[in-house]
Amino acid sequence: MASETEPDAPTQGDVDTAEVAFDELCGALAARDLKGLWSRPPLQSEPRPMTRAHLWRWDTIAPLAKQAGQVLDLQSGDGQRRALQFCNPGLKAGTTEALFGAYQYLEAGETAPAHRHSLAAIRFMMTGSSVYTTVDGDACWMEPGDLVLTPNWAWHDHTNQSDQPAIWLDVIDVVLVATWSRCSSRTTRSGCRS
Repeated sequence: MASETEPDAPTQGDVDTAEVAFDELCGALAARDLKGLWSRPPLQSEPRPMTRAHLWRWDTIAPLAKQAGQVLDLQSGDGQRRALQFCNPGLKAGTTEALFGAYQYLEAGETAPAHRHSLAAIRFMMTGSSVYTTVDGDACWMEPGDLVLTPNWAWHDHTNQSDQPAIWLDVIDVVLVATWSRCSSRTTRSGCRS
């Protein structure tokens, strides 16, 4: 009759084969620029947004936009876009965790130079008239309350044909696109205007 024997108890020199197999797997993954999802910390159970509720008052911002129009030259590198960015106090950059918002100012009779970027933009006209954004050669006239969409990588410029300054809200998806590492822009193209 066969006797039942107890399995040998592990000794101090024995190695746990499961641990070795796990370490070998992790090494094999790392050698191929891979990582097991199990090695990452778990997702938080609830979102923790960093964006804070915040109010930017028109009565404060409009005079600052006008001041930017008086101080910054459109033809200089710093003044090509007289845009006052809404910087959320809870974020390192951006107005929200995905979007960048700004009031852009254009003095009477001015044209902001043509440019394009990998970011899509919306423009909501606040003040002014006889203002247009040229998008890929098509003039999109803007009056207060109008919304114009500029698709990403479309050449565009801004022109104010009136005798009054204009202000519009720019919203671009720069934070979202930057997260994807795909931001780029271009301010010149040979012999062409929007």
